[in-house]
Amino acid sequence: MKTFKNSAVFLFLTIFMFTFYGCSNLFLDDYELGTISINLNRAGRAALYDNETISKLNLSVKVSGGPGADQERIDVKDGQVVIFNLTPGLWDITVLARLNNEIIAVGQKQVNVNSGPNGSVSIQMAEPNEYSDGTAEKPFFVFNDATLRKVGREESGWTLYAHYRQVENITLSAVENWDPIGRDDNDNDNKGFSGSYDGGGYKISNLKINKSDSWADGLFSVTADKSLIQNIVLDNVTIITGGGGLGAVTGINKGTVKNCSVTGTVRGKGWALGGIAGDNNGEITNCVFNGSVTNDAGGGGDTGGISGNNSGAIKECKFSGTVTDNSRDWNHTGGISGNNDAGGEIINCTAEGLIKKIAGVEMGGHAGGIAGYNKSVVRNSHFSGEVNSDAEYGSAGGVVGNNLNILTGSSAKGTVIGEGNAGGVAGNNYVNELTIVDDNWNVIGSEGIISAGIITNCFSESDVSGRSNVGGVAGSNINIIENSYSTGKVSSLFNAGGVAGSNKKYQYDGKDDNGPMYTGVIKNCYSTGSVTGKIELQNDGGELVSSYIGGIVGENEGDVLNNYSSGNISGGFGVGGIAGFNSSGMIQNCYATGDVSGLLQMIGGIAGQNNGNIINCYSTGNIRGDYNVGGIAGSNNGNIRFNAALNPYIFSDNISGIIDNISGRIAVSVELGDLGTSPPAGMLSMNFARSDMQGGPWNDINDNGRDGQDIAASEINSNWWQSVLNFPSDWNFPSSGLPTLKNMPAGTQNPVIK
Repeated sequence: MKTFKNSAVFLFLTIFMFTFYGCSNLFLDDYELGTISINLNRAGRAALYDNETISKLNLSVKVSGGPGADQERIDVKDGQVVIFNLTPGLWDITVLARLNNEIIAVGQKQVNVNSGPNGSVSIQMAEPNEYSDGTAEKPFFVFNDATLRKVGREESGWTLYAHYRQVENITLSAVENWDPIGRDDNDNDNKGFSGSYDGGGYKISNLKINKSDSWADGLFSVTADKSLIQNIVLDNVTIITGGGGLGAVTGINKGTVKNCSVTGTVRGKGWALGGIAGDNNGEITNCVFNGSVTNDAGGGGDTGGISGNNSGAIKECKFSGTVTDNSRDWNHTGGISGNNDAGGEIINCTAEGLIKKIAGVEMGGHAGGIAGYNKSVVRNSHFSGEVNSDAEYGSAGGVVGNNLNILTGSSAKGTVIGEGNAGGVAGNNYVNELTIVDDNWNVIGSEGIISAGIITNCFSESDVSGRSNVGGVAGSNINIIENSYSTGKVSSLFNAGGVAGSNKKYQYDGKDDNGPMYTGVIKNCYSTGSVTGKIELQNDGGELVSSYIGGIVGENEGDVLNNYSSGNISGGFGVGGIAGFNSSGMIQNCYATGDVSGLLQMIGGIAGQNNGNIINCYSTGNIRGDYNVGGIAGSNNGNIRFNAALNPYIFSDNISGIIDNISGRIAVSVELGDLGTSPPAGMLSMNFARSDMQGGPWNDINDNGRDGQDIAASEINSNWWQSVLNFPSDWNFPSSGLPTLKNMPAGTQNPVIK
């Protein structure tokens, strides 16, 4: 007999057929169990079985519950069974007696493995459901298709509010069209299944539903707010209907679904399709779906790998497979939930596979690796695979398509392909009614006021491509992106950025047309991948070149603070190491180390075109373009001060034949604006450039000129950055070399002078 360490502890289960011996729960004083022996006492058999019959019985044991993983089903042979790692806690032991593969008796007991003397426990064996009354203490046993079809049908006490426990694998191959449990055709809150069903980890195989016009379909139709569905394993599910509200476990969930797993196919036409639940207003925890979910209908149907629509909680769930929206309409598609509605939570979930939305021109809708549309909270959730959407007016994101509230601690790895508003984490970071959260991002209420999307502590390792507003973290942003980063490649025709394609201001109209003004903020973020502007061939044979391509943001109206970019940046015109076009925003405490190149004009180490403010920044990459090429900005009509251009060379191809102002060590095409503004427009002040920079000629060498003041590499030290360039305490200053930014997310900063 196998034991662990110096302890051998035995649990003796004395099984009496049709007799009951009252006994308190068993206490074991050592949880390091090596074996559990089951001695079969046949003393009570005579009332039912003779010796020949009892010798033919096949007894098996199922141990579940407790704080550890459920044990495997183990056949009892010669009165002995080995169960490893039975840790302290309350465990359920179920004994099944079979004759010719048919269950003829069932016994069940709870055992508390904790402390105290060794002992024994008696398990009452009886014909299935002889002593069951549907209470939690004496649930109805479900062990074949006939008993499964009795659940909730109001026969012999098998009501919609009774308690059920599955004790055997069940196949539904002979059932052509499953009739869901708890159907509520009137969507009455007082109807639906309100009891409990414990699947025990046993399988239900080959469930099929095929209806031309139906809704709220699944193993259960509607699970009410007091229901508990747990430990169900659905294998090879096929649900194909002409309606919505479809989920393999339940069509509509208002209760609790936990520890369930599903493989198969869910396909419908309409509202709310999901792998586990179509619509979730309750809680779904620790559930897994592996397969495909497809929506073929228009009219606002949301589709998700776990739940189509969620206004409850989805926690610790996993999806693997394909979610597809073929509806060509304004629907939302996600790996966990298509729409995470107001009050909904998606926490600690993962999804992998393909999330695809087919909408086409003049259509919208949102697709995301975790949620297509988020109005509440997505936290600590991760996607790997591909998100692909052709919606002209929609968005595609590695985690969330359209984010209107809290998105934190989440990531994506793979590929994101969109038409407009495509991002490695979120396609769009936008505006919505506020959901109140506590310090740990838990939903605690709603005030009915307006707030906007917040992305914090997220990252993307995805390659992201699209036609406009494409970013490594977000395609477009009007509120906050903070402590986030991107390491993948980004490419777009218009507005591409390593963090955001666009970062803008937005006036929310609201009901009175006088809503708040939002200003996009990108802070403590970085990008290490390349950002590339596409070239699009036109029908007439011409080419449309890209515009506004930046290492952090393509087009900026907001605040870009404490960020860095280390990838190479290339495009048509308006190309910059940090921003392609800084139209009216602030770029401060940023640096770029990659090479910047453009086919046309406005190519700069920090911004291609600057109409705003650039302060306390530096660039170290090579800069090349046709004309209007500069170490800090290619074209400037704003304010550039306290910056350093440390580029090895700045080169202007001058293919366009421009004679004057084709390049500058700091910026070119300086146009003085209204000197009465604060700060003055079109101004250069206290800027420096490396003295050995190649290119030129440099004819305006002074700290207020377009070529800046000379600085030699030997003169660059911590004192120079702080006392001359007024770099603030946001930076780390080495004794020699280049400063790095404080309070950045994970990653190594190693800027050097090339």
